Amino acid sequence: MRAIIPAAGWGRRLGSPPAKELLPHPFYPSRTFLEVVLEMCQLFQLDPLVISREDKVVLNNWLQKHVEKANFQIIPPTQEWLETVWLSRIHWKAKNILLLPDVFFRPHSIIEDLQRSLDHYEMVVATHLVPIEQATQWGLLMDGGFLVEKPQQLPGVAKVLTQDRLMAWGLLAFRNTEPVQAFWEQYVKGYRESRMVALPTPWQQLNLEEFVDLTRGSISFA
Repeated sequence: MRAIIPAAGWGRRLGSPPAKELLPHPFYPSRTFLEVVLEMCQLFQLDPLVISREDKVVLNNWLQKHVEKANFQIIPPTQEWLETVWLSRIHWKAKNILLLPDVFFRPHSIIEDLQRSLDHYEMVVATHLVPIEQATQWGLLMDGGFLVEKPQQLPGVAKVLTQDRLMAWGLLAFRNTEPVQAFWEQYVKGYRESRMVALPTPWQQLNLEEFVDLTRGSISFA
């Protein structure tokens, strides 16, 4: 199973450091964000693919020293990690999981559940709860099997606005098939247009016990 690790971003929420992926991990201070993710890949026998961009010199130098060259790729600059993932598709394997380097989640064993589920589903979404006031900061799973990424508006979903919390995705696992590639292409476009995109079928939802975005300092919801 391939672990796709987007690391081509700008880190604007953190003041645009040379490489936010190499910042000390708040839960594991002796290691960086990226080191923790790579250790998780080793623990669960995932094949990591770190995606960087050419001008992230500090990160690229670190990768050359610590990661096999076949396991990291340089792409042109992108505005959002969604596009980074889409540009990495030539390196996808039959089974893939998206691991963002700046998040913390539990249980870690859900990775094994995601991998098993891909024997039967095109895509598996591991979700967590977020308060409604944070709706525009997350990728949301909507009724009927739709994802909408950081919506500035919530088109067609007014009925959920009375709820206290929404379901946001924290991990995505997917097969490398034509329906999945079509989904990712539309998801990139959907983000730019703040619209919902239908998940490839069949899909499955799993629940995370805890999820924290380390760059937002957000609270987690068990």
